[in-house]
Amino acid sequence: MVCFGGSFSKKPQVVQKPLTLKSITKAIFTRYVINHTLIFTWPGLTVNLATAKLKKEMLISSLKLKG
Repeated sequence: MVCFGGSFSKKPQVVQKPLTLKSITKAIFTRYVINHTLIFTWPGLTVNLATAKLKKEMLISSLKLKG
């Protein structure tokens, strides 16, 4: 999140809205989307696919052991 430091620090000064449930929800949602967009950049995507594959293999092997 370091690279976003400049753009994020300016926004609160421009928009001075009272904190409502809607604005809080929007802020959380925006952050969630940004975090997931960062995850789905190429290096993050390869890591995610690798861990997902690993989890799937572990799940399959654990099911085989039970069966």
